[in-house]
Amino acid sequence: MKKFVGILGLAALAAPALAQPQKNFLWTGSLAIADNDGPSTVTITVPADPGGLNTVGDVNVDTIIAHTWQGDMNIVVSHGGTSVNVYNRPGFAGTGFGFSTDNVGNPTTGVAFVWDDEATQGPYDTPVVAINNPVGNWRPESPLSAFDGMDKRGDWTFTVTDHAAGDVGTIRQFSLAFTNVPEPAALALLALGGMLLRRR
Repeated sequence: MKKFVGILGLAALAAPALAQPQKNFLWTGSLAIADNDGPSTVTITVPADPGGLNTVGDVNVDTIIAHTWQGDMNIVVSHGGTSVNVYNRPGFAGTGFGFSTDNVGNPTTGVAFVWDDEATQGPYDTPVVAINNPVGNWRPESPLSAFDGMDKRGDWTFTVTDHAAGDVGTIRQFSLAFTNVPEPAALALLALGGMLLRRR
């Protein structure tokens, strides 16, 4: 009985570190996007985690962009020497100008557009039907899992490039939502509990 209580105690110690909530980091403002004239970049600097949970288990990225003609824009997220193209001129196939609908996310309601590897829809591109103010969770053009296992500390950049003149806009929001990898100590406690259970 004492051994069983001890095992429960180990599990209780390990549980908080294993069941980590998402850690969110948010930038808001109004950064003008250069019209057909190079990249416009927002940066979030992620600090060290107080609990030592600095390894990316999963990351979602969200944004709100006010911009007419969605098909003008290419969007890249970068960190630690790795860059992921999450949005690539939807509807553009080498000719024309891509989707003529407006905004990414909804600037009026404040509801964001979220890139999420586990989303059931997307990427937001052909054959998806273009809509104004798309919101909710969408798969990125390239997987954000490229960041999994990396140290999340440091600068994360969100770069929007406008590739066609005549339509302008602003970045209103950029946010990162991390699910952390558990600390090795927590995993070790759980493994020890499993070994003790097998020996009972």
